[in-house]
Amino acid sequence: MDNPIHILELALTESGVKAADAIHISLLKNEDKNFWDCAITTEETQKMEPGFIRVQVDGDGHVLLK
Repeated sequence: MDNPIHILELALTESGVKAADAIHISLLKNEDKNFWDCAITTEETQKMEPGFIRVQVDGDGHVLLK
């Protein structure tokens, strides 16, 4: 799946974070393993360790890790 907007929507849905609450989003594609790695930071997650919510989505749009 090469649509980063769709990947971001999946990651936000799976994480339970509203887009308006995100203060930082990192979206990286791992070409070798065919998945997207998304890290979402909110004011609440900054207070915890590791400071962000991580969601991985494979090339078919399936969530691998949350």
